[in-house]
This record gives sequence, structure tokens and C-alpha cells, in this order.
Amino acid sequence: MEKEKVNASCLRQNRAIRLAAIALALILLVSVGATAAYFTSFVSAKGGHELVLGEEAWIEEEVADNQKTISIKNVGGTEAGLVNSSLYVRVKLLYSDFNNDVTISLGNDWALESDGYYYYKKVLKPGESTSNIVAKIDVTGEGAKAIADQFDVIVVNESTQYIYEGPNDPSYKGWTK
Repeated sequence: MEKEKVNASCLRQNRAIRLAAIALALILLVSVGATAAYFTSFVSAKGGHELVLGEEAWIEEEVADNQKTISIKNVGGTEAGLVNSSLYVRVKLLYSDFNNDVTISLGNDWALESDGYYYYKKVLKPGESTSNIVAKIDVTGEGAKAIADQFDVIVVNESTQYIYEGPNDPSYKGWTK
């Protein structure tokens, strides 16, 4: 009788050990998949290779007499081995006016839209530059030179590739607002 109790006790312990081993194996099996997914979704790399994605427009600036003259040049196909494509161009000017008058002069080829960007109305072909935008600060009185020396205009230039959609295609419709 006593031998049967010991065997029954051993069987229960063996069953508990087997169930624990099976549970542990299932947990490991499930976690291995998640761990493998994590390690295969992140990659580190060494070295480098320059990647040229397409068109490029460069800002051309000239500063003189409290004013900055700005134009944009499409360098696609002419410099840096870029794709030869025409562009839509837009510019945003960021500046602090120091409580003085800042005047922005545009040619007929530019339009200020409600999003604060100046849109170039023409398609900018490779090698061409836009007409000028001129930002000027008018300062007079005490400390005028110090204020003029601190005045700066930051030019944010964006361009996108031109897509022809027929003869009545508006020049700068490629932008999403």
C-alpha cells in the first residue's frame, strides 16, 4: 500500500514537472518568434554611398544695403549629376521685423498664397533661375545701424518635379496645401 502511495506521489510530481516543461517550451516558442521579428526588422549598416533622389534647386542670395536679393536656380541635370527635370518652386521667408518696416518686393512671376509661401508661377527649367524676391528693412533713428546689422532673412526653399497635364495646366498646381 505504501509503495502505491509513493508511486502515485512520484507520478503526480512527474506530471507536474512535465506540464511545467511543456508550458515553458510553449512560452519559449512564442517569444522566439517575437524576438526574431524584432531583430530582423532593425538593421545597422557601416560605410556609405551617396544617394541622389532627383531634382534640386539652390538658393542664390545677395546681401547689400539692408536688403537681401533672393533667386532660386534649378541645377537639375547641370550640376551634381542630377535628373534633368523642370520644377515647381516655392519659398517662405522667415524674419523678425524689430518693429520696423520690412518690405518684400516681388516680380510678376511670384504669388504670395494664404499658406505664407511665395509660389513661382512659371515652370523652372534646368539651368534657369527665378526672377528676384527682395526683402528690405527700412530703419531710421537711434540705433538704426545696430538694428540693420542684426536683421536676417531665412529662406526656406522647396521644389517639386513638374508634371505636364495639358496646355491649360496652371504653373504651380503641383503643391498640396
